[in-house]
Amino acid sequence: MAVTLVGLVAVSLYAVAEWRSVNADGLMLAAVTQQDLTLDLPVDARVIPDKTVYLDTVSGGRVAEVFVDQGETVGAGQAILRIENTDLELALIRQEGTYAEQLSNLTRARLELDRSQTDYREQIDQLSFELSEANTLLEKLRPYRGNAVPEIDVVDLEREVEHLQNSIARTVAAKNTSLEHSEANLSQLRQSLTRMESSLAVVRAEIDALTVIAPIAGQLSELLVEVGAVASAATRLGRIDRTEDLKLSARVDEFYLNQIDRAVEGRATLEGRPVAVSLDKVFPQVENRQFEVELRFQNPVAELLRLGQTVPVMLELGRQENAIVIPRGAYIEDTGGRWVFVVSPDGRKASRRDITAGRRTSQGIEIVSGLRADETVIVSSYAGLGSRDTIRLR
Repeated sequence: MAVTLVGLVAVSLYAVAEWRSVNADGLMLAAVTQQDLTLDLPVDARVIPDKTVYLDTVSGGRVAEVFVDQGETVGAGQAILRIENTDLELALIRQEGTYAEQLSNLTRARLELDRSQTDYREQIDQLSFELSEANTLLEKLRPYRGNAVPEIDVVDLEREVEHLQNSIARTVAAKNTSLEHSEANLSQLRQSLTRMESSLAVVRAEIDALTVIAPIAGQLSELLVEVGAVASAATRLGRIDRTEDLKLSARVDEFYLNQIDRAVEGRATLEGRPVAVSLDKVFPQVENRQFEVELRFQNPVAELLRLGQTVPVMLELGRQENAIVIPRGAYIEDTGGRWVFVVSPDGRKASRRDITAGRRTSQGIEIVSGLRADETVIVSSYAGLGSRDTIRLR
């Protein structure tokens, strides 16, 4: 029996020796409370434009003039800069020359068609007149055929009538054939001119695009070129931000991804006073354990804002009644909110306990399971507490 007691004492002393002894004065303790939890989420938001338009080159060239400085306000349709492109200008001159020549060809072809058709009509009219005269004479001579009028004269006149009829038929056929060929040629010329006009329109549009115009009114927030710079095609020249209706962008911890929806509202603080905001967009792509949201002001406040300004925002995610809550603290970084050290009722030791954390707010962290109200936990950093399950407080 004595041996057994000695063994138990030894084991107990060994276990106590294994506990890490920590000065309680260097720790931050907090009570576990049960309270109504307002699910607010503080974030730092950045003022961004409602719409951004990027300015790019179409054909490229050398920057000849810059009409607006970076940071200035521009109106829709206002010229920002002009680019020179000699190759485009020469191409336009060549194409305009070719187009003029083709247009001249079309005009000549039309005139030739008109002249040819006129000649054919004159020939047909003349042959028709001669045929009419021959028919009239033939009708007069036929009653005297073989008597006063020799047979041969009547036969010759009948042959002449037949010849004139055949000549008229051949001339009409030639006229129609000439018309078909000329119309086909004119159609080809018109199609060629249409293609040339389309090509000219493209070149002229590219030349017009050498003068870069502001597509919207706003602030020229970025201008990346200066006079003399050479910009190739599809080069980014700058950026215009529409500043009439500014909004906010914020990065939020991925923990809240399933808790934020379009119904969320909040309060931004501008010049010391709250301003109502509402959620506009949620971008669920997570980067560096955060996702992005965009917020809109419920009332116009553009006069109080500037692009890039940081604005504190409190998002209202809801309310939880009778929630078990512990304060936020440095321990979260050490445990990920998965466990805490719970102080014993006598305050002489603290033991590790697994917990299930819920939503995090400015008031603290909701505890779904693992803690009871009126317990005490360590909320300062666990970095110096070692990896033991129990520590002794002194």
